[in-house]
Amino acid sequence: MNSGIFNILSSVIGEYLSLRADNFKKELIAGLSVALSRALALIVIMTLVLITLALFAYAFFLLLGELMGSMTGAAFTVAGIYLILIIVLILVRKRLFLNVFKKFFTSIITRKPMDRR
Repeated sequence: MNSGIFNILSSVIGEYLSLRADNFKKELIAGLSVALSRALALIVIMTLVLITLALFAYAFFLLLGELMGSMTGAAFTVAGIYLILIIVLILVRKRLFLNVFKKFFTSIITRKPMDRR
């Protein structure tokens, strides 16, 4: 009699674990698809922003070159502005990048199935 109960119990536990593993796989795939789609969107947006920034930098370089009368001086001025911007970004990189991505991936991992949109 005990062996029948154990067989039923082990069958139910095995089925439960199989369902939990399937659910975990589905949640993992859903989380990864959200992460990859957002990463792809971020890459596209950043590419457009960088192209726009490069065009504005070139226009600023030409304008500054005409105002200063020296294209070399304008080039060094624009390069200096970019150097200052790079230093500022390096100094605030943790607040600006790491914390944002940490919160993003934590929210993906800890969301429940009902929270998915």
